Amino acid sequence: MGKSLLIIGAGGHARSVLESATFSYEKISFFASDPKSKIDGYEVFSGELPQNFDEFIVAIGDNKTRLKLTREYIAKGLRAAIIIHPSAIVSDRAKIGLGSVVLAGAIINAFAEIGAACIINTGAIVEHDCRIGDGAHLSPGAALGGTAIVGEASWICIGANVANNITIGWGAIVAAGAAVVRDVPSDVLAAGVPATVKKELK
Repeated sequence: MGKSLLIIGAGGHARSVLESATFSYEKISFFASDPKSKIDGYEVFSGELPQNFDEFIVAIGDNKTRLKLTREYIAKGLRAAIIIHPSAIVSDRAKIGLGSVVLAGAIINAFAEIGAACIINTGAIVEHDCRIGDGAHLSPGAALGGTAIVGEASWICIGANVANNITIGWGAIVAAGAAVVRDVPSDVLAAGVPATVKKELK
């Protein structure tokens, strides 16, 4: 009998995760805080977290919430999934943390390290020796040059490019289409070509 998966969340990101998960799981259910949540053809639970599943994945777009819940459920002894779409290219020498998803067309190159509860979204590129902190999100089409570092719960938005050897601090946001050629501090919004800090997020 095939494995079962509980997807926590029922919004847009959860639907993207579903698309990748269908290749690896025989039974998939959802858990949502809103009892009115619906996804056609799938059971959606609310209230108490169901227990009759083999693995779970938190499919919530907000980085801090996704990371917090993933850590909480792992601490309770639940088994977190790692979900990789079959069209993604992931080096055998890369490492991917529990609760992370790698969506269609993404590329993760040799010796890259992806933390827990990360999203490597559609068509994103993580080059060799990059380090991605827990709870980070690389949006569709984002690209990291070799040895780049992305801090915990940071968000590299759609189409942004980060040059080799650059460090993005924790909780930072790199805006859509930005070109990052200098390090970005923690907890700021950086945007533009080349990217500069636009505001603090504290």
